Amino acid sequence: MKKIAAGIASSARLSRQREVDLTKAMATQRARLLELKENRNEFTVLRRNVESAEKAYDTAMQRHVVSQVESRASQTNVTVLNAAVVPGKPSQPKIALNIALSVVVGTMLGIALVMLMEMFDRRVRTRSDLDSDVPLLAVLNTWQPAQGRLLGRPSGTARALPNPG
Repeated sequence: MKKIAAGIASSARLSRQREVDLTKAMATQRARLLELKENRNEFTVLRRNVESAEKAYDTAMQRHVVSQVESRASQTNVTVLNAAVVPGKPSQPKIALNIALSVVVGTMLGIALVMLMEMFDRRVRTRSDLDSDVPLLAVLNTWQPAQGRLLGRPSGTARALPNPG
């Protein structure tokens, strides 16, 4: 019985030892699996970088080939329609025409400036200037000189203002 009990005890110890060993092996396997997964993610990022670099290189090579072909082409799409001709005599200013135009344009600008200044001048010069909604206080008759009378009227009655009519 002792032998059987000892065998069972040793087998239990061995199974516990195996269980601990299996747990350690599983932990190391899990760590290794996580490391491989992380390496795979880095690998996919690096593969995408390589693919984009390959595309950029391909487009650059295509542009290079196209520019080489275009530089070797002997035909162009530019043609000379009419050759340039040297003028027979040199060009000179037309002095008489320029003076006449400057006089006409200067006169027109002067008239326009005078008209604008008169339009913006608000001084009253005639009775018609006051006809637009301005109250009229009085009207003075035209002044007539004394016709040789320096000291007043012979009748003895003098007026300060002429008769308003």
